[in-house]
Amino acid sequence: MKTNLKDTTFIIPVRVDSIIRLENLLMTVDCIQKDFDTNIIVLEAAPYNNGIIPILLKNITYWFVKDSDPVLYRTKYLNCMAKETTTDILSLWDTDIVLDAEQIWDSVQQLRDGHCEVAYPYNGDFLDTSDILRNHYWVNRDIDF
Repeated sequence: MKTNLKDTTFIIPVRVDSIIRLENLLMTVDCIQKDFDTNIIVLEAAPYNNGIIPILLKNITYWFVKDSDPVLYRTKYLNCMAKETTTDILSLWDTDIVLDAEQIWDSVQQLRDGHCEVAYPYNGDFLDTSDILRNHYWVNRDIDF
């Protein structure tokens, strides 16, 4: 059974500049959706809309912004997305982050309980994985590995 995080919206701006970035986005959204009943908004900024993301990702809100600038202005898009979010808790997310569900849950609980106004689901480890580890996760979805 999924944990109720309907009071939380994960916002993820992305520019799909490679197949790896697209796969990372798929893994990231899958990681969130497998444990939580929540809201996810993916904003794709790109020169044209190829329609791939809404086909591959279900139960998300998808926004497309035509943007031919070679630089993805992440903060600009996070601010635009945040203005349109109506849930009590807003989670700024990255396309390349996979976390243990307990870390996310603990952060949301800290916010719900009023213990803080900002929470980071960070346990002290931030790993830049090798291609071997990334590929293993893609196939097995085993974060403990």
